[in-house]
Amino acid sequence: MNKKYFILFLVMGFVLVINSACFAEKLMIADFNRGEKPNLISGDFGAWNKTEWDRSQFCNETFTADPDIVYGSKGCSLQLDYDVDPKEGGGLCWTDTDTKKAAYNGLWMRLEKIDLNKYDEFVFYVKGDADFGYTNKFKVEITSMAGDMARFYVTDVCDSWQKVVLPLYKIKNDGDFSQAYEFKIVFEDTVATKKEGRIYIDEIYVQ
Repeated sequence: MNKKYFILFLVMGFVLVINSACFAEKLMIADFNRGEKPNLISGDFGAWNKTEWDRSQFCNETFTADPDIVYGSKGCSLQLDYDVDPKEGGGLCWTDTDTKKAAYNGLWMRLEKIDLNKYDEFVFYVKGDADFGYTNKFKVEITSMAGDMARFYVTDVCDSWQKVVLPLYKIKNDGDFSQAYEFKIVFEDTVATKKEGRIYIDEIYVQ
């Protein structure tokens, strides 16, 4: 009797070891607590704009250490101020019909070739600023070193911290993400529920 239980314990232990080896541990990409670049995997990041010459549409990134805002009430969070509502005369060439038709910008962050095939979820936290206003919908793009791209839309953003979980199994049909290149947030004039606003980002990780 005892011998049978002992063998069962060994078999179950072996199975557990094999299963745990199939999944990578949580990898924190950025928590912004240092209030400086790069991120925790040595990847650079920053705001990007559709064009550098038309500053009537823009995104700027800064760090905030306000404990009333920061996720977890300590350290720092990343603050993104965006504007996807270009004003006439804001650019050097307002007659450009493409400028009138589309405005977009956001945040880029290098992922330093991490293998997303080892993880189930891409996670980050987001919060809108009630005083400045914010869009409750924006796009997320994940690209690979091979040039493949996966797209998600984040919805229901509010003025309290929300956990966003992107299921990575959905990107397997979009290409090879064994070497991830970049995580990107995109504010679009055609999607944004408020064309000028401020959101906060924190705790970017995969698991």
